[in-house]
This record gives sequence, C-alpha cells and structure tokens, in this order.
Amino acid sequence: MEPEALEQLLSLKFPSNAYTIANANDKDDAGAIKIGDKILLSSVDVITPVCKDPKLFGKISLSNALSDIYAMGGTPLAILSILFLPSTSNYLDIGKKILEGINEKAKSIDVANLGGHVISDRTVKVGISVMGLTHKDKLATKNGASLDDLLLITKPIGTGASISAVAKGKISEDEANEIYRSMEQLNHKAAKIFQQHGIHTLTDVTGFGLLIHCWDLVKRESLGVEIYLDKIPYFKVFQKAVEQGIEPAATERNYRYIKKIVKNFPTIEGFKKALLFDPQTSGGLIAAIPPHKVQLIYDHLKNAGLKAAIIGKVIDDQCIKII
Repeated sequence: MEPEALEQLLSLKFPSNAYTIANANDKDDAGAIKIGDKILLSSVDVITPVCKDPKLFGKISLSNALSDIYAMGGTPLAILSILFLPSTSNYLDIGKKILEGINEKAKSIDVANLGGHVISDRTVKVGISVMGLTHKDKLATKNGASLDDLLLITKPIGTGASISAVAKGKISEDEANEIYRSMEQLNHKAAKIFQQHGIHTLTDVTGFGLLIHCWDLVKRESLGVEIYLDKIPYFKVFQKAVEQGIEPAATERNYRYIKKIVKNFPTIEGFKKALLFDPQTSGGLIAAIPPHKVQLIYDHLKNAGLKAAIIGKVIDDQCIKII
C-alpha cells in the first residue's frame, strides 16, 4: 500500500479505552495496553514469499513480525499464525513446512504459537499476530528524538530489489544467501542492548524504506535528519540488482511520498539513490541515540555480531538532508 493511502486509512478515529497507551492513531509500531506497571503490546503483519524454501519463509515471516514488538521495547510472548494457501495438490505440504519454520523459530526464543487460521487464496501469504510485554519504564516509541541525536541502524539495507532480482532470475539463490540470513535474523539482541542503555526512540525498517522510517523518528518533534549516504550498510547483491534495472514498485512509491521533504536529490544517482527507498522485509532497528552514548552502544552491537552503523544525525531543520 502507498504511504499516502495508509495515512488516509489512519486518519479515521480508532476507538480506545482507559487502558490504551497507543492505538492506530498514534502510528507507532504496535498497539499498547497498560495493565498495572506492565504494558501489553500487540501487532500484526502479512507478507508474501521472499524465497523458494517454505520453511525458511516461515522463519523469516516470524522474524519480520516480531520486529514491531522489539521496536516498542518489548519481549514477544505468543503469536497467532494465519496461512493463505492455494488449493493445489501440494498446498498441505507447503503449509506444514511454513509452520515448521515458524514454530522452530518461535521455540528458539520461548514464544508460544497459540494457533491461528487458514484461508484458501490464489497465492501463498503468511500473517502473524504477535503479543508482547514490556514494563512502563521500558516502552520505546517513535517519539522523543532530540537535536544532535545520532541515528544508528542494526542491519544492512537492500532486501527489496534483491528479492525481486532472485524472482526474475537475475541473482542466484546462492548469491542471495546473505539476504536470507539477514531477514531470518531476529532483532532481539539489538533491542536488548538498546534497553540496557535506556534508549526509547526506536523503529524498525520495513516496506516504506530507510528515509521514511528515519523521518518517522523526528517529524513529531519538528526536527529533521541529516543522512550520511556513504555510511549506510547495504548488501552487495543489492547493487548488482539495481544496476540490472531491478526496482520493486514500492521503491518509486516511497520516493514520491518523501521527495518533497528532501533537499538535494538531484545530486544522488544510481543504486545509492535506490538504497534510500528500497522496501525492506525483516529489516533492522533504527534508534535515535544521544551522542555521549552512541560509541558504547555501537561497540556492544558490533560485539554481538550485528552489522551496525551510524548513518545520520538529528538536525534543527524540518527536512531531510543527504550528505
């Protein structure tokens, strides 16, 4: 869905009650309900296949869905799975393998799969609803960025064009292995490190691309961001995909939505321009971090085996600057 269309849907008034901390009108990564000094988090996500292996697709689907809970400072507790399966002769086998992947990944982090629903559809899709928990003092949101905070990302960019290139036979499955490993990787290590250092301004990078998600962290504070283009980590196969003319439709949609806020697009060309708008599946987290904390957090992320990078800074100008 185009960002503008989503904004129109979210302009409707969503009901809340005395327990509601965040609902769809807050446009955060998950809904939040207060229960005593605890906060119950809830989110849902649906994705189409990103690889040929249905078991791997199940694992990636879960990692993708859990990221919203991690971005809110939470610990996932349980999921519900929704499978969309075609009525073909092998649909049961496909469904079983997808569930095996979901369940194996869930078990590895002590997340319960409580069941779900199966729907006949023309194409395979997986939906996962997640319930998580956090303490009121550990809740993270897209709010709270401050002037001169540094933006730190925890995974490379480039899954969108790379997945499309595999589907079109421009990149082999072997070449895409680093993409699959990254998408399968959970964001729990990064989330835990951010919690340990008291970082509460977070989001995850998903289908709207890097620039829109960076903008999400500052627009409510009437601030802007400066993006260090050469510091953005990316997958090698992404460059190959873009240079072969591969571009998901969402890349152009993301560009049209955010271009009016960016000051210097004409000076940026090639794959690095596409890098800013490429739609991500199971991307990393982005955090706004005070300068005096960033080096220690960066070191902790790198020591945990994460491909973290400092990619920008919060500025006193309501725009996006690319340098």
